[in-house]
Amino acid sequence: MFSELHCKTNFSFLSGASHADELVTRAIELGYHALAITDENTLAGVVKAFGAARKTDLKLIIGAEIVLEDAPPVVLWASDRKAYGRLSRLLTVGRKRAAKGECRIRFEDVVEFSEGLLAGAIPHLSGDRSRTPNSGWKHNLHDLNDVFGDRAYLLASLYQGVDDAWRLQQLSQLSKETDLPMLAAGDVLYHSAARMPLHDVLTVTKHKTNVIAAGDLLLPNAQRHLKTIPHYQTVFKDFPEAIERTREVAD
Repeated sequence: MFSELHCKTNFSFLSGASHADELVTRAIELGYHALAITDENTLAGVVKAFGAARKTDLKLIIGAEIVLEDAPPVVLWASDRKAYGRLSRLLTVGRKRAAKGECRIRFEDVVEFSEGLLAGAIPHLSGDRSRTPNSGWKHNLHDLNDVFGDRAYLLASLYQGVDDAWRLQQLSQLSKETDLPMLAAGDVLYHSAARMPLHDVLTVTKHKTNVIAAGDLLLPNAQRHLKTIPHYQTVFKDFPEAIERTREVAD
C-alpha cells in the first residue's frame, strides 16, 4: 500500500497550489495508507490537514521540507511527539535567525535536532543530463547517512518526462553509492492536475514575471499531483521496494 511522503500545501507560499483538506480528501479517494504534509520550512499546513484527516482512516504524518543554506534540501518526518517538538524547535531557530517571512537553517542545525526524525534526501537531478550530481552533492548524502543511519532515504520522484528512464537509473546508482534506500515520492504541489494553471500563476508571481515570458520557470507538465497507486506500481515496476518503503516510513 502506498503512502505519499513529500507533499506541499498552499502554506508553502507561491509553491503549493492546493488546500490541505483537498490533498487529504484526494489521498483518501486514491486509497493511500498515509499522507505526509511537508511544507517548505513550516508546519503551518498540518493544522488544516489534521482537521480533515482526524475522523478518517488516513494516517497523517507531520513533516517539513527543510531548505538549507549550506547543503541540499531535505524532507524531515517526525516519528513521535518528542520528534515533532524537535522539528518545531529547528524551524524556530531558522525563523529567529532570519528576517520576517524567511528562514535560515544550516546542516549543523539539522544534526542538533535530528533525534527521532526520519530524513529524505531530495536528489539534485533534472531531465538535463548535464546536471548529474557531483562529488560535493554525494558527500552531502553521505553526511546525511552518517547522522540518520537507517532513518535516512533517497527520495525518488519521476514526472513522466522524456528522461524518466535515465533519471531512475541515476537514482538507483546514487542509492547504491550512498547506501540511502530509494523511496518513491511524488514531490506533490497540488491535489489534481487541473490545478496546474493556478500553479503557473503562483510561479510567475513568485518570480515577478508573466506566463508568456516565464519559460523554464514553469513546470513542463501537470504531473506534480497525487497519482493513483497503479501509476506508481507501473513507474517503479523494476524497483517495487521503493513503494514498499513508503509503508515502512509511514509505520
